[in-house]
Parts: sequence; C-alpha cells; structure tokens
Amino acid sequence: MKIAAIIAEYNPFHSGHKFHIEETKKIADAVIVIMSGSFVQRGEGAIYSKFARAKAATLSGADLVLELPFLYSTASSRDFAFGAVKTLNELNVVDFLSFGSESGNIELLKRIASFDESEEFRDILKSLIEEGLSYPRAKEEALKKCNLPYAEGANDLLGTEYISALNKLNSAISPICIKRTVAHDSADEKAGYLSASAIRDKIREGTDVSAYLPHPFSEEPLFYESLSPLIAYSVMNLSKDDYPVRGKADSDLISTIKNTPFTKDTNSYLYNIKSKRYTMSRVKRTLLHILLNSGEKIPEFSPYARVLSLNTTGAEILKRIKKESDIKIITKPSKKFEKENISFALDVKATDVRNMVLSKESGEDYLVSPFVLK
Repeated sequence: MKIAAIIAEYNPFHSGHKFHIEETKKIADAVIVIMSGSFVQRGEGAIYSKFARAKAATLSGADLVLELPFLYSTASSRDFAFGAVKTLNELNVVDFLSFGSESGNIELLKRIASFDESEEFRDILKSLIEEGLSYPRAKEEALKKCNLPYAEGANDLLGTEYISALNKLNSAISPICIKRTVAHDSADEKAGYLSASAIRDKIREGTDVSAYLPHPFSEEPLFYESLSPLIAYSVMNLSKDDYPVRGKADSDLISTIKNTPFTKDTNSYLYNIKSKRYTMSRVKRTLLHILLNSGEKIPEFSPYARVLSLNTTGAEILKRIKKESDIKIITKPSKKFEKENISFALDVKATDVRNMVLSKESGEDYLVSPFVLK
C-alpha cells in the first residue's frame, strides 16, 4: 500500500480540500492527514473544533487524521513545516508528501528549497531580516538577489519549507504537489471553490456557505475577537520573565506589545503593533503564546501521533505504524502523558482555552473519542 500524507489546517474543511485528497489518491492508495488542532498558524483559534474538522476530512476520503501539536501548529512557517514533517517521517509508513501549489512545479520548488539551505542564501536572508523585513518578505527578496525565481504564492512558499524539512531529515518521503485551482485567499465564487479565508468571512457575515462545504458544520464558530478579553488580561499581567525570547526581534516585539494600549477594536490594536518586520500572523501568534504562557521557544520534539479520526483503511495503517515505528500513538489520552509531555499538555490547554471562550466544558480531549468511519 502506497501512502501519501497531507499537512493541513482545514479551517474549515471545504471542497478544495476534498479535491486535494481526491487528486492525491490518484497517486497513492491511502492518505494520512496531519492537521492543526484548536489553534492555527495565523495565531487564531480554529473556526470549528479539531474533532469536527477531522471528521469532515475522513468523510471526504482522508483515511487517518492526526493532530499537529500546538507548539508546531502555531509556529513560524519553518517550524510548522518541520514539526509536521518530522512527525510524518517518524511514522515510518509514508511514501509521499502531497501539498497544494500555485505553480504546480515541483522541480522549481525543490530547486528553491535546495538553495534555501545554502550559506549564501542564509547570509543574505539574515541581513535582510536585520534590516527590518519580515521573514516572508526577506525570503522573497533574498531569492531575487540570488537570481532565483520566487515561489508564486503562500502554498508554494510553504511547500519549499516542507521540502527543506524533508532534506534536513534525510527523509525517504517524496514531495509531490497538486496545482491549486483557486488562489490562497480567493473570494472568486465563479471558480466553483472558495478559499478557507473567504469562507470564514462569509460565516462571519452570516452567509450560507453550505455549497462550499462537503460536510457542513453544526458547531458554533469561533472568531478571533472572542479571544480579545483573555489576551488583554494576559498582556496586562505579562512580566519580562514570563516570556522567553530568542533575540532582539523577539524582545522588541514583546516590548511593543507591552507598550501598545489595548483598544476595544481588536483590529486597531493589532494594526498598532504590526509593522514591516512583524506580520499580522506573527503578532497574533505571539499574543496567543502569551495567552497560553507557552513562549515561542520550542523544546526538543518527541513526536507522538494523536488520532482524531479514521476509517477501516486508517485502522490498517495504524496497525502498520505500531509494527514499523516507535512513535507513541494516542487514541485515548491519559493524564499521565499530559504530565510527562509539555507539548501534549499545551494541546490539552489550547483546547480548553478555545472551549472556555465558547462557554463549553473543559476536558474535551478526554471526553471525545476519535471518529471512526466503518
């Protein structure tokens, strides 16, 4: 059995995601998805719960859905990619890594990823960041200075990070890309698909989006501004010792956050912090890590596979993983593992914080079993 993996957020799961799974299954016999849990890489809470999103993915063809730990799902694109790829690599059963791509040109992305790791590129990138550019902008400019074509969009950029992670790990997993039919943030309904961000906007407006969701969600959605009171309180009580920083950029951002008056309008507050150096996603991620008191320093990672949903093929894959890998598989979380593993403890805490905002009970990680499609 040839197995492909997909790294995803599914925020929410929509028709374009179903198309990606279907196209990937033309290459592989089965698909494993590693999906962000209660919070996503933009530093926002997932609009629907990880359990509901994983179920929608399995109903649409994903054979096994695992949770990407909070520390990686809410990290920079490079750490996000590395955490997901390392987990997939540790499963010891994945043959392909499939991702969406604006260009659809895997050879171009491999070339960019290969150059990313060169000393020349890293030196140029470092100097541009020191000049005050954000990482995404600095990477674009560094590639131009090296006379390399720049990846066409957000998915291509992330794809190069996936390939770089595979290279770092000397992984046997082969990257493949599926050309996107819709741009990353497209709101063009004529295309027959809408991007996740456009769908979230419509949900916020109260517009019916069922035409774009293979499996509509019945849960109450979560929007970023609902987190504002908790974030404001955590920032007010933040001391210098509470938040570990890696360098001047981190220190400057924390100082800016501390010295920016919190406003009733959440967007105004965020834009007062955002700058040429700090993207909106970076600001939101930092505020989120302040809220959960998790910092941005990622500890040495011991991968584990938290199962969110599966079908009969996924159950066969799990058996194979248990035979061929030493990775810890979690189907029924234990309090003992939560105490032993700082990363998993944050997964549980993140779910509880998300539920707190929605006035739901805590402990959902221990109350909900993986969805099984028979």
